[in-house]
Amino acid sequence: GMYEKSISGALGKKEIRKIRKADVRHYCEDLISQKGLKESTVRNYFRLLYQILEFGVHEGYLPENPARRAWRSGKTKGGELRQKSRRALTAKEQRMILETLDTTPALRRWAPVIRFMMYTGLRVGEVEALRWRDIDKNRKILTVAHTMGRKFEEKRDTEPEGQSNRTSRRNRFRKCLSQPKTESGERQIPLMKDAERALDTERKRQKRRGITCREKVDGCSDFIFLTDDGRLLSASLLNVVIRQICCQVQRRYPEAFAGMERISCHTLRHTFATRMCEAGVQMKVIQDVMGHADISMTMNVYTEATMDQMNVEILALEGKFRSPASGEAEI
Repeated sequence: GMYEKSISGALGKKEIRKIRKADVRHYCEDLISQKGLKESTVRNYFRLLYQILEFGVHEGYLPENPARRAWRSGKTKGGELRQKSRRALTAKEQRMILETLDTTPALRRWAPVIRFMMYTGLRVGEVEALRWRDIDKNRKILTVAHTMGRKFEEKRDTEPEGQSNRTSRRNRFRKCLSQPKTESGERQIPLMKDAERALDTERKRQKRRGITCREKVDGCSDFIFLTDDGRLLSASLLNVVIRQICCQVQRRYPEAFAGMERISCHTLRHTFATRMCEAGVQMKVIQDVMGHADISMTMNVYTEATMDQMNVEILALEGKFRSPASGEAEI
């Protein structure tokens, strides 16, 4: 599907032996500059293209892979860094969402998982994979040991005798438990009271409705967050729910911020990191809680989070530099 959507039209008609590094580089740069795709999306296309060309090398069609060192994520034409800024919710915007969840009957069912994500900063795959055994209520500690992944599994439909099997287009990917995104992703997080309350609310909801986990993933079935029919949640479902919540917020609050329709699960994670930065939590602590492999990623969050606070501090400082008599700045 990825090949047909993007690679086929751009490079699919070229003879494989005539593809050069420049072709691969221009393809990736055009996806960013012309089509406006995120670098994370372009990286996925590049990896697929790399694997296709590497297969060509393995089969003897190419002497070397032209995609090798042809494009670097984070670099655009001219070698300049290109980073897409991530927006975090302000404290006021966060309150709008939580109030809407609590006062809208149709959305109240989603309050526990949304609150939990807001007050733990877990990646959505880590939330999907979370099990009740990962919660230590006595020590008030949450252990992140797995993330929910997807593994390709080719299935074939059974055809009548004499006809070849055809590949089914359904259920090609099955859920699997895998290690967290980075080595530092396996971690323990102190549970805030709001996160604890969200877990208690979800447990009571499932008990009241008689909901039990109906899915097994790699032999495990005691997952925390479930749909009403006992299925596991997914990132796509949660993103749809978040968009529905934000649409309701915009209807209820005239002062609601523009661009709410672009909020996703990752926005909630980014918001949690931003609140920690605003509270003055040490960088190393934030890095460990968030599971960042590189502290530079944590520092990027810190830089964004402190801009609003910086404006407040500078405005407060401005008054101290004014002369009581003239109101002009002292020299």
